[in-house]
Amino acid sequence: MNDAFVDVKNVKARYRGLDTDVLHGISFTVHHGEHVLVYGAPASGKSSLLKMLCGDLDIVSGSAIVNGKDISGDAALRSGYVSVNHEELHASKTVYDNLVEFGDEYDVPHLPARIGELLELLEMKQLANRNMQTLSFTEKIAYGLIRASLSDAPVLLLDDVLDAFGVEETQRFLNVACAGKTVLLTTRVTQNAEQMNLPLLLLHNGTLAHTGSRDDIAVASGVPRIIDAWVEELRYDMLKKIRSHSGVLEVRILPTDRFEGNLVRIMIRNSRFIPSLYDVMSQSQLVHVEEVPPKLIDILKTI
Repeated sequence: MNDAFVDVKNVKARYRGLDTDVLHGISFTVHHGEHVLVYGAPASGKSSLLKMLCGDLDIVSGSAIVNGKDISGDAALRSGYVSVNHEELHASKTVYDNLVEFGDEYDVPHLPARIGELLELLEMKQLANRNMQTLSFTEKIAYGLIRASLSDAPVLLLDDVLDAFGVEETQRFLNVACAGKTVLLTTRVTQNAEQMNLPLLLLHNGTLAHTGSRDDIAVASGVPRIIDAWVEELRYDMLKKIRSHSGVLEVRILPTDRFEGNLVRIMIRNSRFIPSLYDVMSQSQLVHVEEVPPKLIDILKTI
């Protein structure tokens, strides 16, 4: 049984009027209510992927299904798209008036109450009577987020919003307005991706290099892993056994004030060696063991 809410299978896609594909054999699934981060360098295909889900690209081959419908037959998908380059058509009207027009277009029920509720929930009531043309860059993004939240779009597609809005504000928006909603958001900034710590779609030159959690991708890509072990009365023979382990690349003894004993930092070839390494380490008096989360920058080196 396929319980995917977003189900993309082997999609090749291009912008209308062009002869060159910008997405090449893309396949992934997203479950209902999941928040997923689309990461890639500039021109890697992040925006193209979101626009494809809006129906703005021609799918040359493959299929894209959202909430059980082919994307070509679901006009509501566009209402959930937010871009930093989005241009509001009615710049001379107020934020509130634009939201009313948008809500009328998409038949949003209980519209005035819903707008008021969202403005208060997102702490943006001060924008309601502002003229669109007076809004700052980030305030226009905020307006786009309010509008997308107001819509009944099956999935919210936030294109470069994270990099413009910042991690803290984006996380607040996701927590406050997007609980239970399916969200895909893009970033080109490694630090933002690290801090968001969401499931990842890693794009490279229009192809999907990896999908999953950072841990899953680190395992699949064979990224070296780091283990910190606090050991009481570390003996030389035990240190020698750890260093001679076939999966160990490096062993360092580091200063620590967290526990009594020695802090031993061990770099292993990949996570497959963790169980056998633990068997060796358990012969010493372990106070505490931590697996250091893999860094995205190290994963990217494998692409």
